[in-house]
Order: sequence, then C-alpha cells, then structure tokens
Amino acid sequence: MTPEHASSPGTVVRLGDVGSTNDEAMQRLRDGGVAVWVVAERQLTGRGRRGRPWVSEKGNLYASHAFVSDLPPDAFGFLPLAVAVAVADAIASATGLSPRLKWPNDILVDGAKVCGILLETQISGPPDPVRRVVIGIGINVAHAPDRTDSPIPAIALHTLVPGLTLDTLLDALRQEVAAILATLGRVGGVAEIRERWLARAVGLGEQVVVRFDQETREGRFDGLDSTGRLILVDAAGNLSFITAGDVFVRSERV
Repeated sequence: MTPEHASSPGTVVRLGDVGSTNDEAMQRLRDGGVAVWVVAERQLTGRGRRGRPWVSEKGNLYASHAFVSDLPPDAFGFLPLAVAVAVADAIASATGLSPRLKWPNDILVDGAKVCGILLETQISGPPDPVRRVVIGIGINVAHAPDRTDSPIPAIALHTLVPGLTLDTLLDALRQEVAAILATLGRVGGVAEIRERWLARAVGLGEQVVVRFDQETREGRFDGLDSTGRLILVDAAGNLSFITAGDVFVRSERV
C-alpha cells in the first residue's frame, strides 16, 4: 500500500479510553500505511515533553496525527514550531481568540497554557528507510490541569468560549495541520512559517530566562534563527542559540 504523506488530512478514528493516542496512531500507521488521526475521550497513560505525565480528563480534545514524512531535513527540523502555528491558528479559527506562542511550541491564551504538543518519530531501516511521524495534541476544552508547580497557569477554552464543541475544534485542527505541513514542504515554506511563528511570539524583544536541567541563562529574546533555535542576547551582547529549554518572560516567577 502506498504511504499517505504529510499534506493529506488523514482519516479519523474515534475511540473511548486509550493508553496513548500517539501510540495508537503510530501503530495504525504502521499497520495500514496511510495517514490517520486518532481521537480519544481519555488517555490513561498520556505523556508530555521529556516524559512528563499529561492529565487527560474527559471533555478535552486528545488527538494524534500519524503520517509518513518526506520533508527535507531543514523543514523537518522546523516541524515543532510549524505544528504550534497550526494549533494556534486552529484555536483562533474555532474560537475567535488570539493564541500566543511560547518557544518552542507552547500555546497560550490570556497568558495561560491551553495545549500540549508531543512529536515522536520512528525510522525504519534500509533498504527503503521510512520516517513515520506522530503529532500528539491535547487541548484544554472543558478542563484545565492544576499547574500550581509552574509559573504559567492552565486555562480551559470553555472558560472563554462556552459553546465550543470538540468537533468544531477538531475540524479546524485537521485543516490547519494539513495546510501547515503542505506549506512546510514548499520552497520558502520554512521562512514563511518562521515569520508566522514570530507574529504570535510571547516575549519577543524582552528579557527572558531560559531554564535548563542544571542551569539558567538570562538575556533578550532576539528572535529565531533559520533552524528555529531561540536567539538569546546577554547583557554583554553575546549571542546564544538555544535548542532546548524552558523559557519564561522575566516578569514571570521562575
């Protein structure tokens, strides 16, 4: 069966309780060879970045999109930021709100986190290597998790848009993800998405703190380079290019 690639919106599989929509979607892609969206009422073993647990109460949107990627390396490296743009645009389309982006791919509404995104890949070996990708997206619609241990609170979209339905949000999400993947695969697509990401950026031009496992750095958030790394300028004017870390605007508690 010919694999279905990134620009396809994919079929939708709706489930009740699952362990992880990412795991389920990846397995269905491996079995069927076609792009798929898996949507669940709840995840029992959901996970976020760096293996952090992801609370998955019924009433929120838990969706994972699995597909075969033929994106070139520069475009593939920009995928996390591209997905953040797509999710922000989908929320804006479905709700009329104006989500902001915190590097690399946190989605904020009214300064509070509304979404979690987790990308995972599997690459099959020779003679015909295939890169399978799954994009996991959890959006707080009816419930927001307790984030008392974080400087950034969480918010549920129903707080601001009580009539929002999961189907409306899912339809917008599928359209925007398909569109952003098609853009990413075009000549000039990375530059376009970089500008779209920066247009929604939180803290651009401001003092930020970047927290790593063993240290923190402070400086001015001076934009993104061509690969999506955060450009940090310290007090002496020295540039750092950040590939991973938790970013906080200096006014936030860290």
